[in-house]
Amino acid sequence: MSRMDLAHVMAGLKGFQRDAVEHALDRLYGDAAGSGRFLVADETGLGKSIIARGVVARAIDHLHRDDSVGRIDVIYICSNLDLANQNLQRLNVTGDPDVRMASRLTLMARDAARLNAHSGEGKKVNLIAFTPATSMPEGDSRRAMRRSGPCSH
Repeated sequence: MSRMDLAHVMAGLKGFQRDAVEHALDRLYGDAAGSGRFLVADETGLGKSIIARGVVARAIDHLHRDDSVGRIDVIYICSNLDLANQNLQRLNVTGDPDVRMASRLTLMARDAARLNAHSGEGKKVNLIAFTPATSMPEGDSRRAMRRSGPCSH
């Protein structure tokens, strides 16, 4: 992993995008009122992926300073494969050449050694992308629920 330049990443954001990043970080890691979740929903072209890049960079910076965190995994779920491939490079704030587009969740086991391997300074950062069409097929989960019936616990 290359070392991330947080100042450089944040300098690429417009003021309202930096404000959104800071608000998201506060919701994710702020006080006890934080939800641990945050959704950016805006019109096309206003920079949601740029905001996501800022959130990823700030989250990595925050988690690098947290001694209870051993490895940082960023999971990017995107609506389609083309968009995921395009945005995966935007979200790669560390410059790591080994970012992956996983075709199926079940194939992640083959990457377990790579995800755990670390030879650089700081904490290992993994950036992994999935798409619902390949990782969470709609029809399969519904069929599985119909076959198994309701839970009786």
